[in-house]
Amino acid sequence: MTKTTNEYSVMKKKIILSLPHMSGNERDFLGTFMDNERTFQPGNNVIGFENDLAVYLKEDTTVVALNSSTAALHLAFEIVGVQKGDEIICQALTHPRVINAIALAGAEAVLVDSEERTWNMDPAELEKAIADRKKLGKNIRAIVLSHAYGTPCNIEEIDRIAGENDIPLIDDASEALGATCKGQKCGTFGVMGVLSFGEEHVITTWGGGALVCTLHEQRIVAEYLAGKEDITRIDKHDAAMRYDYKMSEMVAGIGRGQMTVLKDRVKCRLTNTDLYRHALKDIEGVTFQHTVNNDYESSGWLAALRISSSKISVDKFIAEMDDAGVQTARILRPINLYDKYKSLPFYGRGVVNELYAECVCLPNGSALENEELSIVAEAAKRILA
Repeated sequence: MTKTTNEYSVMKKKIILSLPHMSGNERDFLGTFMDNERTFQPGNNVIGFENDLAVYLKEDTTVVALNSSTAALHLAFEIVGVQKGDEIICQALTHPRVINAIALAGAEAVLVDSEERTWNMDPAELEKAIADRKKLGKNIRAIVLSHAYGTPCNIEEIDRIAGENDIPLIDDASEALGATCKGQKCGTFGVMGVLSFGEEHVITTWGGGALVCTLHEQRIVAEYLAGKEDITRIDKHDAAMRYDYKMSEMVAGIGRGQMTVLKDRVKCRLTNTDLYRHALKDIEGVTFQHTVNNDYESSGWLAALRISSSKISVDKFIAEMDDAGVQTARILRPINLYDKYKSLPFYGRGVVNELYAECVCLPNGSALENEELSIVAEAAKRILA
């Protein structure tokens, strides 16, 4: 349905959670693509975007650009050899796309509770889950790391546990491009990593994802499975074994323009969050999501806080912020709270359920102006005081 002028003006006045933020450089890469008369040929944007990402991530990685992070997860599961009936462990506080990708691979998800500090996977509960699933005779084929709202999970502990149990680790950095652990970028831990470029993320291509490979052989298999081949070289039988997961040249062109400002976007979001922390630091019962320690740094995707005070509920806070012209949102509904997934094994005492009841995200887009940030901070302070 076409929006009226009035609807657009209302949307513009409201301070949105995380709007796409263009650099202006995207036009250069898209223009080069559009000026190429042979646009059906694989062009420079996809290759260039993959190279830009690999250079940024370092750690001798190579990158395969795809049409979604779900596709990247699916390919990662295929490459590590997931079979029907295998189990894949992930945290309960994750996006449903992770569960969908597990289902696409024919596996079953096992959910692990969050820890209080980072809101990510609790390593102690992970150890319990592995021991119990093994006792039940289950085959755990992979563990998926996630970094809620850009805050890295306890990577070192989870990596140690995965290594001791000989379970491949897949680093889902969909929300954490720019986050680090001891200087190493999220997305480069484990055997493979996953990135997402959704419209609300730190950088955006309005859809799209990438698989980060630590071995050249992984890249070869990923490109084959994704259908990144000249169509004239694929026979009917061959094509039936592949997926249409390729990223388009136009999407990659936007990505190349976004990569020119990635570091600035991360810095801006972290600065925004620091402003909110300072503004709300004296309010009783209000705490922010924290990294494991000073060796870890968030990507600052969203500014997430916890309201433990009995003075106001999250729902009331969201409603009053909306009245003030500010969009806020609950954190993701934990997977174990979906009726569809209540039968999945869950390990923990339910910290993630408490987080869902008490946590909310504030606007943290890199396009926010100082005046808008002040409006958000002052409104939140007034409502929570």
